[in-house]
Amino acid sequence: MRLRLGRRRGGARAGHTLAFGRTVARLAHAHDALLIAVADRVKPMKPSTAAELRACADGSCTVVVTKGTEIPRAAALRAGPFTVSAVGAEGVDLTSVDASGFTSNLLGQRPDQGGPSTVNELSIAVLAIVGNTAKLRLFPAE
Repeated sequence: MRLRLGRRRGGARAGHTLAFGRTVARLAHAHDALLIAVADRVKPMKPSTAAELRACADGSCTVVVTKGTEIPRAAALRAGPFTVSAVGAEGVDLTSVDASGFTSNLLGQRPDQGGPSTVNELSIAVLAIVGNTAKLRLFPAE
């Protein structure tokens, strides 16, 4: 992308270009390279076991999930069960269908979104996303 200057008084010629576009492209490339380097240095997270996921049934747990992970219903908090439908750079997507057929979707949940999301009396916070895994914290809503 280049920034073109139009005709100006004082002798600037039409078509005179700035190196702004090249600088932006170089910065974007450097940013992407830095993200890749950081991702390579971050220790991969091991997905939680079935037993660790079952511990979420009381509505208080920290687990590592991937696409397809099922988090059990927290009956006392009237939320769940949840299925992780996506994990990636765009965030974590969770879907829940209750016994009556009502569907809740939490889409694009990220660590930097400003706070947890809440379904009924259960809050869900994304603590970290590394590759195709995400660390979630489930806890009773305040």
